[in-house]
Amino acid sequence: MFFQQPQQKIGLKKGSLTCEVWPKVGGSIASLDMKKDKNIHLLRPTPLQDRYTIADMACFPLVPYSNRIKNGAFVFEGRRICIPRGPNDLEHALHGHGWCNPWTVQEQKQDRVRMSFNRVEDDAWPFSYRAEQEVTLNENGLDIVLSLKNTGTGNMPAGLGLHPYFPKPRDTTLQAPVQGVWLTTPDVIPTERIKVPSNWDINAGLALDTPVLDNCFVGWSGRAQLTWPQLEKTLNISSDVAKNLVIYCPKDKNFVCVEPVTNIIDAHNRINLGEVDTGLVSLRPNEKISMGMRLEL
Repeated sequence: MFFQQPQQKIGLKKGSLTCEVWPKVGGSIASLDMKKDKNIHLLRPTPLQDRYTIADMACFPLVPYSNRIKNGAFVFEGRRICIPRGPNDLEHALHGHGWCNPWTVQEQKQDRVRMSFNRVEDDAWPFSYRAEQEVTLNENGLDIVLSLKNTGTGNMPAGLGLHPYFPKPRDTTLQAPVQGVWLTTPDVIPTERIKVPSNWDINAGLALDTPVLDNCFVGWSGRAQLTWPQLEKTLNISSDVAKNLVIYCPKDKNFVCVEPVTNIIDAHNRINLGEVDTGLVSLRPNEKISMGMRLEL
């Protein structure tokens, strides 16, 4: 799906930090920069071009679930849900709806913006909900709070996540305390949870020059550090609720995604296979969940 050059671009500023938010492009962030002695990109900046895919953005919300649902189908409370697939869609449903739709600005200040996205149940997703996202600059970084409220009359499977893209200059390392990791099929559907192998050991600190990852690490402490030796900087990544961390580190790319998420990949089906720690919740009518992410130098 392509987005045209958006007319609505919201610039936030706090001290030496600037952030640009594009609400109509999936409620996404286009840039986060610190300008002191020199300009430092805390998120990979969105390139200048005529049209965009959401993957061109610096960060976007994942709602009402993160990552993949195998074949776009699952059973919830005895009902089989089949998410329609279009001719250009991936084989599996991916990241929900928020990243593919415009968001509405509810409140805007110099250093903060709050926006919302509403969806009414239909054949493609038979649940109604309201998502809100608040983006706030602090003195040393950025806070994002993402929430989801069930506005329907029945229970709804629910999860949340954020999908930031970070610069990955040479010698970048990632350190994050985790308890395990899911192995996957080539199309990123989980097959087996194992202890973190030595060549993926983000517990000890992992150099990101050579590993190729698209995996969900589980039992995350909620704290991570991305170190950029060339810049002599370390970025702290934290989340108050997310206990899973999806790491997307493709081959020969200048970025890495470190994604705090509440539910594991294909949680909708893993829970029906007896997995007890999927992070997916059954959200009752009028019930609300939320998660946050803080980025701080």
